[in-house]
Amino acid sequence: MLDLFPANSESMAEFDYLIVGQGIAGTLLTHFLLKKNKKFLVADLYNPNSASSVAAGLFNPVTGRRLVKTWKADSIFPFAEITYQEIEKILASKLYFRKNIVKVLSTPEEIELFDLKYTTPEFQGLVFPFSNQETSGCYFSKGFEISMAGNVDMAQLIAEYRKT
Repeated sequence: MLDLFPANSESMAEFDYLIVGQGIAGTLLTHFLLKKNKKFLVADLYNPNSASSVAAGLFNPVTGRRLVKTWKADSIFPFAEITYQEIEKILASKLYFRKNIVKVLSTPEEIELFDLKYTTPEFQGLVFPFSNQETSGCYFSKGFEISMAGNVDMAQLIAEYRKT
């Protein structure tokens, strides 16, 4: 059992915040509180199989079968990039990886939907169509590449931040 609270309430006065759990959310919260010079206590029962520890950390601004731009992607993705790069500097560890994602269109309906959407202003500079392409021995008749995508090494991020 994890004892979250100190034996007396006076010792809690040393902290501005109590953070319960140091998964992705708890880790990012500690980062922002440190930037504001706040005092906090983190209570966490480490579990290497927790959702945060095994998360792939993928980020992709185009989601779903309907090829919808992620809500608030234009503000969230740059903010996330800055935040993860700050954390990389603090930890002296590479955690944030920008990579384009390739989406293969496999049905006539997907191709038709993409052809309607990719020329709209919200997708300009974000998606880049290709056709008749071969990659790693696989042939694709039509698809597109998505920029502003990639992943964060969440397991390493949480493990390294726990040490600070």
